Amino acid sequence: MSCAIAPEDAAAPEQCRQQCRALGVARIQQMLEQSPPPSWRQEAERWLEEQALRSAQLTQCGVLAGIALALVGIVLVVVFLW
Repeated sequence: MSCAIAPEDAAAPEQCRQQCRALGVARIQQMLEQSPPPSWRQEAERWLEEQALRSAQLTQCGVLAGIALALVGIVLVVVFLW
């Protein structure tokens, strides 16, 4: 990754994030297991944590939406059967 070349560059973290997005979560995890240079490891790990958090938030929203739909369905059934 090019961020390993110029860690003092202010644009390096954004370049790492762009490359992480292009490579995907699975490939970045594989590269991190192979002990990459520390200059971009921290940024890649931060990106992976953000992706995991985003995935967890989407899952949580999906579960809450499912519960809300189930409650609406129950209310509708009760209203129509009453």
